[in-house]
Amino acid sequence: MRTCVIFNPVARGNKARRFRSYIAEMSQQCALKATTAPGDARRFAQAAVATGYDIIVAAGGDGTVNEVLNGIGDEPDGFQKVRLGVLPLGTVNVFARELKIPMRLERAWKVLRRANETTVDLGRVDFLENGQPQQRYFMQLAGAGLDARAIELVSWKLKKSAGPLAYVVAGHHAGLPDWQPSGTGARALAPRLEQRLLLEDAIANGAVSVDLLDAPAPATPPPAMGTPSETEAMHLWVRMLFSCLVDADFLDTERFFDGAKTDRRSAWPDLASLRDRLAAYQEGLIPRGHVDQVRARVLAEVVAKSHLTPGFFSLTVPTGGGKTLTSLRFALEHALQHGKRRVIYAIPYLSIIEQNA
Repeated sequence: MRTCVIFNPVARGNKARRFRSYIAEMSQQCALKATTAPGDARRFAQAAVATGYDIIVAAGGDGTVNEVLNGIGDEPDGFQKVRLGVLPLGTVNVFARELKIPMRLERAWKVLRRANETTVDLGRVDFLENGQPQQRYFMQLAGAGLDARAIELVSWKLKKSAGPLAYVVAGHHAGLPDWQPSGTGARALAPRLEQRLLLEDAIANGAVSVDLLDAPAPATPPPAMGTPSETEAMHLWVRMLFSCLVDADFLDTERFFDGAKTDRRSAWPDLASLRDRLAAYQEGLIPRGHVDQVRARVLAEVVAKSHLTPGFFSLTVPTGGGKTLTSLRFALEHALQHGKRRVIYAIPYLSIIEQNA
């Protein structure tokens, strides 16, 4: 089947960069049409229908999908002549997610090449523009008035700066919100993010620093979402950001109210000092019975293994066997053996509650 892919060659973002590196391989399987100005995607789509292509692929976000969709509709009987495909390269990719299209470029392309079809509802709006009748097609949603004006006002730069952090910023005082409104209605994050005029007003009034929005994005991009493992990675990434933000907020408040305490946080012992202090504490414990002797043997065996090559280790010891201090001792010894800089200790909160209930 003849396939035409319409894309923006100067699109920014990690997904767009991956797409550009994939173009050489794709060009052997389809025609590539690069846009250079607004409206090009719509014109290219109409031309592709007239030329006789079977599949027209919108490589971009929801806006690109909408442009290509309307280009197909501009050609008489366009929706009967061709099929629309989507390669999700945008920020949110709502339409692609609803159709369960993989967020990974390579996987999404494989889905397209299999040419599996899904029928979706198609909406059309008829309106007047400068006194002339116009029509637009849509597949997800249509908005008018303030909603449309808000979308018009939001720049790409603002969207990319605020978008990845919106989840944690919105929840750093009240907890991470639900994304979808099915359970919490307007309190969910998705409908709140649609209120873009609020952010524009905040910037205009000086309530939000433009320098903050101009700050560079983290060098490490967020994980993709698609497979269950990738989704779990995204969950962990968001929660890690949330934890960092809440901790920074607490520390900033402490700096305001108790500067002396903040000064005491400016330096901390190195790992060797912490290891020595923990070792001295453990060696100073007085064995009082058989359980204490078993704990000491477990500790000695664990410390003896700290030279092993870094990887995954497990310690299976019954409750009361000294797992917490023993595992911490191993972590410090292991870090020093292999030149590590930090030890991050994580434990399921519920397990603490259950053990101490």
